Amino acid sequence: MFLDLALSSFHLFADYALFSTLQLVHTFYQVQLLAATNQDE
Repeated sequence: MFLDLALSSFHLFADYALFSTLQLVHTFYQVQLLAATNQDE
């Protein structure tokens, strides 16, 4: 019972960490893109 709970909470945490990392990369990429377009002008 406890093992199942720990495993599911770990999966939840892993999914959240992955999602957060993707969001961070996406935001960073957009900022870089904005900076690049601003430099062209």
